[in-house]
Amino acid sequence: MLGGPQIMNFRRFLLIACLCLIPSFGNAVTPMVAAGYRQTIALKNNGTLVAVGNDSAGQLGLGRVVLSSTPQEISALSQVRTVEAGIDHILALRQDGTVWAWGSNRDGQLGDGTTITYAYGYVIAPDGFGIPTGSRDVPTPAPVQGLTGVVAIAAGHRHSIARKQDGTVWAWGANYSGELGHCTTTTIQSTPAPVPGLGRVVAIAAGNSYTLALKQDGTVWAWGDNSSGQLGDGTTTNSCTPVPALGLNGVVAIAAGSLHGVALKQDGTVWAWGFNRNGQLGDGTTTDRRAPVRVSGVSGVAAIAAGGFTSLAIKNDGGLWLGELTSGVRLEMAPPSSSVASPPKSPN
Repeated sequence: MLGGPQIMNFRRFLLIACLCLIPSFGNAVTPMVAAGYRQTIALKNNGTLVAVGNDSAGQLGLGRVVLSSTPQEISALSQVRTVEAGIDHILALRQDGTVWAWGSNRDGQLGDGTTITYAYGYVIAPDGFGIPTGSRDVPTPAPVQGLTGVVAIAAGHRHSIARKQDGTVWAWGANYSGELGHCTTTTIQSTPAPVPGLGRVVAIAAGNSYTLALKQDGTVWAWGDNSSGQLGDGTTTNSCTPVPALGLNGVVAIAAGSLHGVALKQDGTVWAWGFNRNGQLGDGTTTDRRAPVRVSGVSGVAAIAAGGFTSLAIKNDGGLWLGELTSGVRLEMAPPSSSVASPPKSPN
């Protein structure tokens, strides 16, 4: 499961999506695009969503649809502030602080108290076999149970994360590697629960089966799968409790690839750790790193993003730095046109 083509494609699409931001020109909602493995969801500046692509698990939220090759509005949801895509599940944060979800739910990642996925008039059981349900329609987006006051969301492979206004982090879905921060024998959590011992969080990010959190003091904390050192704690041991990424302080933004983490410091430098077989850590090697290392030759950075096996930085002058998927080389690109939104200078 880890690092396979499916994950790589999902994160590559997510990386491309971050480049599609356009200015809101004073609107309360900033348009954005979120892409999963086979579906794309776009947030318009009026707070509505449009969807296109494959709907095998109901991830388009359009009803009984198998495939849509043209964007269609998700009429059941409005006043959306931000949207995130997992492999085949979607999260949307509304302006009232509630979180809505739809699509695959085999690991409880929709947070509705079940592990049932509805698609094509069938209930898709956890073993992948459909149980006929007569005239049942594909569900439209539904609220995640018990979540209010949410200000940020993140979608991992099969788990979901939310940050509340009070700085706490809540998690639900798959917990096979401890990615929910819940040290229990339960591998599936179908309703949100707080990550114990974690507060004053200002940003979150979710990778394949691990999670990152940025605290108000500029430190980065991580939990879940650590097979490639993606927790940054100097080991390759999984952790079901948050552990600090070694030597990181003064961090203002974080990003999670499939198996690697990226951090932007206040001084404009970029640091990375974890899986590095494709050179995505930008340290001039293809050696996995269990602790953060500085990305060489890159400074003056204003924003970062992580693809499956790729890292990207937007510089203060609008130029782009990209770590290639295969060779690990860095490409310096000219500043983008004015149609691309100015990158944020601080986390959400």
